[in-house]
Parts: sequence; structure tokens; C-alpha cells
Amino acid sequence: MLIPEDIKRIIEKCVRHDRNHRYQSCTELIADLYALRERQRESQT
Repeated sequence: MLIPEDIKRIIEKCVRHDRNHRYQSCTELIADLYALRERQRESQT
């Protein structure tokens, strides 16, 4: 199963060893997820 690059990037940022390079809050993660969803919606139209 292939993981889309955008999802892979988000997951990798979630698990980075250096905590300063991870999401600093759930709000930041959610913002990226919403942005990804919007890009996907735009590409489908």
C-alpha cells in the first residue's frame, strides 16, 4: 500500500526524534490536516 506524500510528510513530522521539529500542538497538526483536505478537494474539481 502506498502512502500519499502529503500524509507521509505529516506522519514523519509527528514522530521526529527532535521534539523541536515536531508539531508543537494539536492545533498545528489539525491545521495541516485541514489544509491537506482542502488541497485534495480542489484537485478533485
